[in-house]
Amino acid sequence: MSILVTPQTKVLIQGITGSFGARHAQLSLDYGTQVVAGVTPGKGGQMVRSAGMSSQLVGIEGDYALIKLPSGEIRKVLKECAASIGIMGNPDRRLIRWGKAGRMRLRGIKPRVKGKNMNPVDHPHGGGEGHSPIGQKRGPQTVYGKPARGVRTRKPTKWSNKFIVKSRRSKLI
Repeated sequence: MSILVTPQTKVLIQGITGSFGARHAQLSLDYGTQVVAGVTPGKGGQMVRSAGMSSQLVGIEGDYALIKLPSGEIRKVLKECAASIGIMGNPDRRLIRWGKAGRMRLRGIKPRVKGKNMNPVDHPHGGGEGHSPIGQKRGPQTVYGKPARGVRTRKPTKWSNKFIVKSRRSKLI
């Protein structure tokens, strides 16, 4: 049996089994649907992979679907890309209180040492006598010397800028 599907058709799919799982026909997605989307055709789940997160299908323009990410950014994604309907599991993960350093060590996370407590050879903030400030006119820096805390470090000519419709920092007018 075959089904004729046109761009005006909305398809309700029930009983999907196998590895295809919760991925549905793209034409059955309605605006406002919560999805976990891919960026490359043939791949799925490349964006919005954190626990309890989901993105939202906002609209469709030509060959691209507009997806609103949790950060507020609206981005174009090819319509041929796979999208899983729903939200990522384990939404209560952000409520966990780890309590002590030992539990973090059991997760494989090492202690963080402040840059100002290091030597000058190890970090731009290192060195000095006693409890000294970072002592630079350029402001706080990463261990690699890039500006930190509030300074934009994304390349203005990055190739994927053409897919960003609305930046997460831009205000609605």
